[in-house]
Amino acid sequence: MKKLLSLILIISMLILTLPACSFFQAEVMMISIKTPNIFENERFLLIEDYLIDKNKNKTCKLTYDESKASSYYSSFTITYKVEFEEHVFKTHVFLYDSTYYYYYNYIITFNYLGEEVSRVCPDNTSYDKEEAEYACSLRASDTNNLDSFQFRTFRSNGEIHLRNLTDTNREIGEFANLRYLTQNDGDESEIHIVSNLVGDTIWFSTTVTNKIYRHYLTYVMNGIYKSEIFTYNTTTKEFKQICDYSIKKRQIIDLDTKGFYTMDIDGNLKYFDYATKKETLIHEFPYDSYTFYITDNYIFATLYDDYYFYTKSN
Repeated sequence: MKKLLSLILIISMLILTLPACSFFQAEVMMISIKTPNIFENERFLLIEDYLIDKNKNKTCKLTYDESKASSYYSSFTITYKVEFEEHVFKTHVFLYDSTYYYYYNYIITFNYLGEEVSRVCPDNTSYDKEEAEYACSLRASDTNNLDSFQFRTFRSNGEIHLRNLTDTNREIGEFANLRYLTQNDGDESEIHIVSNLVGDTIWFSTTVTNKIYRHYLTYVMNGIYKSEIFTYNTTTKEFKQICDYSIKKRQIIDLDTKGFYTMDIDGNLKYFDYATKKETLIHEFPYDSYTFYITDNYIFATLYDDYYFYTKSN
């Protein structure tokens, strides 16, 4: 009996000393990826509501004077132009008014501490969401070539979850759905896609997970079993595989024609080079659940008041 207890104790101690990738590891949510347009000058960078001082690598979140518009919600702001001046910067935005359920065109001025200084409405024209987004697309001073989206496959009906996508993203989504639904034996899964437009060719990644965290009914990185890189020629409609990565529990969050970036369940941000097949550790995050803002030249991650800013190598 003593020998049996000793054996149980030894086994228990071995299990407890297993690395974080053991079966005791907590489920980690899939990374939330946003690919917004950005606005910058030589020193400052504005990504959505975050002002980044590139020289000092410091970030502050914009604070609005709510007394000037009590019905205003910053999460419904659409920015299409920014003017950087010596002591302030002016954001040209469509701002949502929850009282009247419309967007209005405003110019909001901030100092470089991120504090609102003033706001004016050049006209009183109201816009619904589609009109505001279209007006922004016409007025935008710069655009981001990167894009991201995800959808769920439900046996043979994955295509019904590709609504509200551009025609090109729908074509990519249909390709991914047909490819992975059969590989996953028809089970429900979620496919995350990040794409980068280069000329008339789209480079895109697929990350597939089939494990769901039941408490939140959301998919997790622990269930990632397949990842690949493809190109899609928008003229010839031809798909071509570039790389079969397929390392479990790692999510592709960004890519270009030379390589791609991944995040794993331990919070490691890495870069994989197509030519050398080598991975480089970029940063170790202390927590999961970060939101990543991916642009052509930068990676920015935020979680509450914790920020990480990275300039990509050319």
